[in-house]
Amino acid sequence: MDVWLIANVGQRDLHLDGRPLEAKRLRSEGERVEREYGTLRERIDAPMLFAALDHLRSTTEKFDVRVLLVATDQADPRFREGDTVTCAAVLKRVLTDRGLASKVLVRTAGDQPNLYDRMLEYYRSRALQRLEPLGGRYYLLLAGGTPAANTALLLAGVWRLG
Repeated sequence: MDVWLIANVGQRDLHLDGRPLEAKRLRSEGERVEREYGTLRERIDAPMLFAALDHLRSTTEKFDVRVLLVATDQADPRFREGDTVTCAAVLKRVLTDRGLASKVLVRTAGDQPNLYDRMLEYYRSRALQRLEPLGGRYYLLLAGGTPAANTALLLAGVWRLG
């Protein structure tokens, strides 16, 4: 059986040397970590995501863990530096490299992540699309991301996935 962990990527979800990347320079810092991944990979952590995966692996059932990360990638230049799309790329690499997930998908939201109505529409119409036919069990991690994105993930997850 497949188990899907679906999580928003927030500004404090990717850590280097025990600290989250600087929020004001998140996009560029994420790009740097991805560029220098070979030398930094042992210093990278994702405490909330790793804890959720550890919990799933601690059960007696054996299953294939897959992860869907939802990140931000806004068009508005005022907010782009705080977007999490580069962090999601690093997290995808880490999860794959460490064998923590057999498959990692990244989806990006282009709207402002603090707008409840837009986030709900994005999650209902795009973020969770094509998951139902894949089957399996779904877990939603509502720890990273904005309150609007987490609310949207919860509501759309119940609506789309049961």
